[in-house]
Amino acid sequence: MPMKRIRSRVVVLAAVMLASLVWQGCGLNLKALRKAAERGDAKAQHDLGAAYYYGDGTPLDVTEGLRWLRKAAEQGDVDAQCWLGWAYFQGRVVPQDLVEAYTWVNHASSEGNQRRAQLSAEIVKRMTPEQIAEGQRRVAEFVPKKAPVAVR
Repeated sequence: MPMKRIRSRVVVLAAVMLASLVWQGCGLNLKALRKAAERGDAKAQHDLGAAYYYGDGTPLDVTEGLRWLRKAAEQGDVDAQCWLGWAYFQGRVVPQDLVEAYTWVNHASSEGNQRRAQLSAEIVKRMTPEQIAEGQRRVAEFVPKKAPVAVR
């Protein structure tokens, strides 16, 4: 068999193997991710929540995704906070709650991200003064939870 044909078959085989990895969630090690998330690792909780939310390497389960995202957000994960804020603002996966949306997005926007600040401004446009005051109170009272200490 000519060398050119062998190389082209190897390239095709490599492409099929890569596509298989992508199909399986880019090599997402769900078992290790879940273990880290259960130990309280906020980044792992965020990643596991996103995986469930989109069905990336896991069965699609938006409720389970939001549960893990909330755990990460409560520990101060900025991306998870923004994600929850967006979910409450949209009101598609959870009931719309502008105060809850404001609260989470403003935790995230305190990190100085322009897009998050814009989302916060959009939320405020739809809120009453009482809702804004309640959201500000919640933001001021927020203290990130500490991850549980692992016992070996």
